[in-house]
Amino acid sequence: MSETIKCPYCEEYVEFQPDEHYEGYEEYQCPKCSKNFEVFAEVTTDYSTVGKADCLNGAAHKWRQIVGLPEFHFKGKYRCEDCSAEKTVEAEMATKEEMDEYFNR
Repeated sequence: MSETIKCPYCEEYVEFQPDEHYEGYEEYQCPKCSKNFEVFAEVTTDYSTVGKADCLNGAAHKWRQIVGLPEFHFKGKYRCEDCSAEKTVEAEMATKEEMDEYFNR
């Protein structure tokens, strides 16, 4: 992912390729004026609404089976499609025999 930064020496805007998942100070040389300076990288979090969650306002949850692998791990596990609440239905969970069968293939 490329970022545009302004060189503090020549004040030109240049493309900068930060290290993936790097947070902190990094030395950078401007390709226009060849001066070195530091760039500070930080991870930020953005918030946005997901949508209505009627179950948070008195309506029933809309439970949907969670899907994943290995399948037995998700048996009996549900997530509300509106609010992301999760529940486990013990009677539907994988048995020890099903887990043993998976691991002893």
